[in-house]
Amino acid sequence: MRNIFAILAILSMITAASFVAIAETPECPDCKSDGNQAYNLIPDQTDIGTQVFITGGGGSTGNEPPVIKCKWEYDLDVMLEGEDCPPCGEPCGEDGNYYHDACPCELGLQVKPIIGSSVTVGYFAVVTDPQGVNSVDHMYVDVWHPDGSFKYQIEILPIGFSSGGYDKNVALDAWAHVITNHADLITYNGYENDEIYDELWEELAYIYYGEAEISYCQPGGYYHVGVREHDTYDYWCDYLYNNFWYIPTSAIEIDFTTLNYGSIATSVNKWVGGDSDMATLEKPTVRNVGNTPVKLNVWQDDMDFGQTGTAWNVQFDARLGAPGVNGDVVYAPYEYISGWPGVWIPGVLPLCTEDKMDFSIHVFKGMPGYTYLGIMKLFAYIDCDSYPWVTPIDLQGNAPMGVPDPYVGP
Repeated sequence: MRNIFAILAILSMITAASFVAIAETPECPDCKSDGNQAYNLIPDQTDIGTQVFITGGGGSTGNEPPVIKCKWEYDLDVMLEGEDCPPCGEPCGEDGNYYHDACPCELGLQVKPIIGSSVTVGYFAVVTDPQGVNSVDHMYVDVWHPDGSFKYQIEILPIGFSSGGYDKNVALDAWAHVITNHADLITYNGYENDEIYDELWEELAYIYYGEAEISYCQPGGYYHVGVREHDTYDYWCDYLYNNFWYIPTSAIEIDFTTLNYGSIATSVNKWVGGDSDMATLEKPTVRNVGNTPVKLNVWQDDMDFGQTGTAWNVQFDARLGAPGVNGDVVYAPYEYISGWPGVWIPGVLPLCTEDKMDFSIHVFKGMPGYTYLGIMKLFAYIDCDSYPWVTPIDLQGNAPMGVPDPYVGP
């Protein structure tokens, strides 16, 4: 078996004519002339010892894993002007603005869903390696849904690199922005701001960045984020974790702006049936375009049918989905349930789905030959009973570690 020895190299520093010339003056007694060149000697220390330790080779002996100094995320689709900020009791950022955080008064990142579309989240990490920052090979972000299921893995790359080389000012500007406007978003790994700045300045650390979308079809709640890096010595560092809050938002889209019950006789319950096609305007359809399962409320005025005594002259029904699946609700004009306008329609509309809605009218008393007009309103509310709000701890650490192919490095 071969033995691998540490090598201690002690070198003598030899002054040479290649040093930058320092002019000799009477006020500089320690300057000595050497032909046309002059150089400065440190008093009583003309020899400086140097030392280096050679580690063992390969991926197992002597190598230290890479290091993640800190990490943070941004909501890249939100920018609040100063006057839009809630009353936090402090200025909204150094320049009067908050960027990249939908709720700046709340600690941590709040990501606002884009109704019916996708929001872009930016992932950042400050990274180095004891063997040199250029030893970092791959850097990954793993993200989990609020129910603990794995969402995606993306590779992030160092910023500041271009065809012209590396510009550290790109990283320094990004660092200045986050500590000025979003200090509460940073998750530290035991390091201080000044130390991180110094390593970025000295190009001993890089800021890695990548972005990915979260669809409105993905559930609101806490998203768990872990970053991990791999170096050229085949070492993985430990995960650095944090969470961001994808704001649970209920929203629906419908394909009808009017509901025409047609011609009816009194004392007959007349239904208008819907379908699951958003293109057929005469057949009511509802689509969940928020990021939570929703319950629906329906409210209706009296359409000018009025009352006989204390009894309304009209009554309504509504249902979600096919007959017999969720059941119907019968309601009178202007109903409020527990302070909410309207009444609950049985059933839940899941994430990213659409379904038919059926409505009926039952007129007890009306004027023949007269057209009655009224207003209906639909509301969507978060279905808290079936909604997962936290990421189960036992599912947070399980992520694929496959390396994307091909890898595009700096």
